[in-house]
Amino acid sequence: MDKQKKIIILSTIAIGGVSFLIYNSWKKNILYDDVVARIGLSNASLRDSIIWDSNFLTKVAKTNRNYSELGQSKLKEISEQVNNYIDRTFTNEDGLFTIFESLKSKVEVAQIKNFYFAKYNKGLLSELENALYTSEEKRIAQILNKMPDVIFLS
Repeated sequence: MDKQKKIIILSTIAIGGVSFLIYNSWKKNILYDDVVARIGLSNASLRDSIIWDSNFLTKVAKTNRNYSELGQSKLKEISEQVNNYIDRTFTNEDGLFTIFESLKSKVEVAQIKNFYFAKYNKGLLSELENALYTSEEKRIAQILNKMPDVIFLS
C-alpha cells in the first residue's frame, strides 16, 4: 500500500469500543490528535482546566455581575458524594461522571473544589488523579471542556 492511501484504524475509543476508519488521501500522515479531533473527542488533560487556577473564582467575582452559584448545603452534599465515590479500594467512576455531568458551569466545579479542600484538607485534582485511570480523567476533562466558564444571571 502506498503512503497516500494509508488507512488508520482507531479502535476501542471511549464509549462502546467503536472502530473508526479514516482514509488519508490528502496527507502523508495523520497524527493521533487529528484523528481524535475528527471524531469529536478531546485529548485534553484534567489538569488543563481553568478551574484549578486559584484565581478563577476571584476573576469571575471581579466582573461585578451576578452569576449562578451553588449554595452551601449543595456544596456539602456534592463534596460528600465525591469523597464517597473516591475510594482507595473501589472508585465509583460512573458516580463521579454523573456528578460532573450534572454541574452547569466551571464556576460550580471550582466552588466544589474549594469546599472539598476546606472540608477534607485534600486537593480535589490530586484525589481524582490518584483514583482514576488516564482514560477516566480524560472523560472528566471532556465534561469540563463542554461547560461554560460561568453562567451570568440577568
